[in-house]
Amino acid sequence: MTKFQKAIKWLSLAGFILLAGVLIFESCMPGKVSSSHSGAVSNVVVDTTERIEEAVGGSGSSTEPNQPTLSALIRENWGKFNHYIRKGLGHFGAFLVLAIFGTVAFELIINKKWWLGVLVSVALGVMIAMFTELIQLYIPGRAGSWSDVGLDSFGYFVGALLTFIVILIVKAVRRKRERN
Repeated sequence: MTKFQKAIKWLSLAGFILLAGVLIFESCMPGKVSSSHSGAVSNVVVDTTERIEEAVGGSGSSTEPNQPTLSALIRENWGKFNHYIRKGLGHFGAFLVLAIFGTVAFELIINKKWWLGVLVSVALGVMIAMFTELIQLYIPGRAGSWSDVGLDSFGYFVGALLTFIVILIVKAVRRKRERN
């Protein structure tokens, strides 16, 4: 294993452990605190949308000037928007990133049987998804949900699959270079 691969292995493992810790920590937050965190992320998305609208002219399309802007529609439907941000970024997105770290780390740790590294990564990802929801059953204002376990796991599977495809491509390119 090269120094570069060792560095990637340890950085990926550190990223996996750190992000898993953050997800577990966030699962331990009471409902009001968790909601404020979700709202803060949603506010950043809306603020960014408003800045983009201001930069490009903002007040609707030029062919239909009375149309509301995207940010106005978001504010009008805040509850639904906040729900989608929380589910999309907080569950699916966080576990997708966790999967990238985990799949790279465990593939490099279990180098001889790379497919075993991917399986270990996926198993750990699903276990973390279940654990974070289990914790919420005992936290005031929170509720563990099988649908969230499914969304977390799906995000992890997608991240692991994308990472696995990249790993296969890198291995194929390496083999081709070694032959030439």
